[in-house]
Amino acid sequence: MVDTINELSNLASKLNQKSDTLNKTIEDLETKLNKLNLGVEAWLESCDAHAIMIGDPSYDEDKRITSREETFLGFYRFDDGWHLAVKETIAEKDADGHFVTADVILIGSLLTASRNVRIKAMALVPQLLDAIKAEAESLLKDINAAEEAAKKL
Repeated sequence: MVDTINELSNLASKLNQKSDTLNKTIEDLETKLNKLNLGVEAWLESCDAHAIMIGDPSYDEDKRITSREETFLGFYRFDDGWHLAVKETIAEKDADGHFVTADVILIGSLLTASRNVRIKAMALVPQLLDAIKAEAESLLKDINAAEEAAKKL
């Protein structure tokens, strides 16, 4: 038993050290994004491939899946500024059998999420950066269109 506890102690030490490194990586990425001053909210929530986690489904009385919890990565403005974030949602099946977000349970900072969520979220950062870029381009296009419309008044 003592050897097992010692092994767990060593493993915990290594895991905690790597978690600290992961947190620093998240903080550095947030700093870089904030220096850009984009002010663009974006979420990865269009398909299962972009979910950080998909929870166990809920069933109706006929044992058909009706809903499930889903967790997504995003870039979101909180009261204290812009942060990498996680959004926990309830998704319900629509008439076509696709899961559609029905309710947002929680939006929180990625840094305060569980270790498992933080680790899985980091694999999705490149897709999130693409989503931020696409949203910024869309906003720029909308601003240009609004300016053109205003000139015609």
